[in-house]
Amino acid sequence: MRADVIRVELLDRPPEILEETGFQFTAEGASVRQAGGHAGGFEVFGPDGVARFTHESPPGSYGIEVYLPATPFAADGVEYALSEGSSLVVSVVLDQRPGGGRWITLGHYRLNGGPLELAIHPSEGGSMVVDSVRFVLDPPEFRQDELEVRPGAPHYRESGAWAPLGAERTTQTEHDAAIYNFAGLESGPYDVLVDYQPGPDNANAASYELTSGGAIVDTFVIDQRLAVAGNWRRIGAIFAPGPIISVRLSHDGVGLLRAGGVRLVAQGCAGCDHGEVP
Repeated sequence: MRADVIRVELLDRPPEILEETGFQFTAEGASVRQAGGHAGGFEVFGPDGVARFTHESPPGSYGIEVYLPATPFAADGVEYALSEGSSLVVSVVLDQRPGGGRWITLGHYRLNGGPLELAIHPSEGGSMVVDSVRFVLDPPEFRQDELEVRPGAPHYRESGAWAPLGAERTTQTEHDAAIYNFAGLESGPYDVLVDYQPGPDNANAASYELTSGGAIVDTFVIDQRLAVAGNWRRIGAIFAPGPIISVRLSHDGVGLLRAGGVRLVAQGCAGCDHGEVP
């Protein structure tokens, strides 16, 4: 078979979907079957539950997605750890509650064609739901130059007494924090952008701490009272050393802290919005 024919077959390959009822699924701990989900049902596990999907795909770049059903059993703080052979590819913690019956990406990763395992378990106790997983082959020209996380998304989590204010979340308590998790980043330089509704009562020392693998990459402290000409404010630049960046937003308790959107934009992206500075 000619190489160009093989190429067309790979690009036309449909997503590979793994079901929690299939032979590629194993689990530890008790679970209860619930109706609904992607293929008519899903599993609910307790705090000691561990679910595993095994798979093997040809080498290439893939989007890894999990289906989160609309259910009251969904949990905050569920870890998804993808390994290829003995090497950890990525570990992502999601809030399952905003799933709402849709596919949620764990990021895009280049795989070498080895045996894969996706292990799922609660990271902070409590229950969790497990439904289908799919591997979607990326086109050759695929680039992930812009990533955005907002309150209400599975990649957003918070601790403390946050309250809704329009599309944002707000707090005035010193130890409250909002966490934005970014997954599937290529190593390289990124601009860090934030948006929020400016106002005279906002926090004057909002701290955005960026970490990767538990190590602090950088911290940017801004005055949220200030406005910018565009929707997005550029607060700094980082070099992402790996596929995961977590952004922790907090403040010293003075003024109203606003959690809006956070965006990471690859500096080499010519057509991307790189934000404005006050």
